[in-house]
Amino acid sequence: MKQTSIDKISKVYVALQGSEYAGLADLLQDVIRAEAMTPAKAGKFNIYNYVADDEIRPAMNGVFHDRGNKVASDAHILIAIKEEYPAEYEGAVLLKDGSYVETEETVWDAEHNKSVTIQHRTAWVDKDGNNRTIYPKWESVIPNVSAGGYRPYKFDREKFYSWIDEKRTEHKAETGKGIKWSPNWLCKVGPCGFKAEWFARFIEAMDALGTDEVYLHEDGRHAALVQSDKGKCILMPVLIEDRYESVTL
Repeated sequence: MKQTSIDKISKVYVALQGSEYAGLADLLQDVIRAEAMTPAKAGKFNIYNYVADDEIRPAMNGVFHDRGNKVASDAHILIAIKEEYPAEYEGAVLLKDGSYVETEETVWDAEHNKSVTIQHRTAWVDKDGNNRTIYPKWESVIPNVSAGGYRPYKFDREKFYSWIDEKRTEHKAETGKGIKWSPNWLCKVGPCGFKAEWFARFIEAMDALGTDEVYLHEDGRHAALVQSDKGKCILMPVLIEDRYESVTL
């Protein structure tokens, strides 16, 4: 369907909503769904979909290679998946373009009037004997579910994707423009709420790890965890507020 036709249908849809012909508005929404929508579904796992875009912390923009784990995080979601990689990647952060993230260290001479800049791409020990890292200590944020407060949940993923289809169709019907994700779309699982866009990546991580079970904390504020012998992934929840459009899974 041409965009000009969608724009016209959108205007009619908005005009019919709340009127005695509201049922016709629903029919127009069905037309847009049939003609212009691609059903939402889990995408193919790509670990670079989990990295950040952070000018201040460039190491977060790549994949960290740590003792057989590939680790990526954007501070909302983190995945550590066990995969083989070349030995020279160990301890380094690799950007999407294939380059390494390097950190500068400035070393002053004995008179403190001259410096030498040293580039590091893996962890190192500085001149004072301090251990310096390239990537944050990712294991420290992984919940220990055996410590209490966590229990396993399962959710209806088909309901999630059907709801996303509905929200995308509604938006296109109302505005004439497509949308992939909205920051106001939220889903609920057990005691926790999650941004829908982040949760979609969480599902892709679950598929890559081969699990359909998520561990959630009873207070709804701690990170959600999925894990298997292939690795782990955590997702931070958000506060459930009235401003969000949400679906319970």
